[in-house]
Amino acid sequence: MRQRVFLKLLLLLIVVVGVSTAALDNTQEKRLRAVNPLSDRSIDRTLPATLGGNMATYVWTINGAAYPNSNSLDIKNGERVGITFTNSTNMGHPMHLHGHDFQVVEIDGEKISGALRDTLTVPPDSKITVVFDADNAGVWPMHCHLLYHLDTGMFTVVKYEGADTKFWQPKAQAEALGASK
Repeated sequence: MRQRVFLKLLLLLIVVVGVSTAALDNTQEKRLRAVNPLSDRSIDRTLPATLGGNMATYVWTINGAAYPNSNSLDIKNGERVGITFTNSTNMGHPMHLHGHDFQVVEIDGEKISGALRDTLTVPPDSKITVVFDADNAGVWPMHCHLLYHLDTGMFTVVKYEGADTKFWQPKAQAEALGASK
């Protein structure tokens, strides 16, 4: 009951005073700078990561595919790799890459020398490019950190050429999931 009264008062305050919150955008991200940026070097390859899905079907995708699938973002040890996240949904997605720190270098066409980290929120209808040095060989998960988006498909891997894939078995996982339905 108290919660209901509080929510009604809060709504009244918003309507009367005009208090509101802005939509999530890249304003703050553009202000952030790396304390120790990556060295100045050209990008060897840029990979797309188009974020898709919707609330109606509740299937979330990277590059048009919901996990489990055998798609991967393939790289080679020693490369400077760019990943361009394009969010075609109406929701923000905090995208996380395991095993690496990346630097934000472009937001909606504007080049920047942004922050280093392993997770980045990609707001709706935006495009953000990050770069990292491929110096930690393996098969590394990359996924949305909204766990219900991860669980319904917004997951892929960054896979180094020649990496041991014995622990990455998407076909077996898909078969197991299919059998459990």
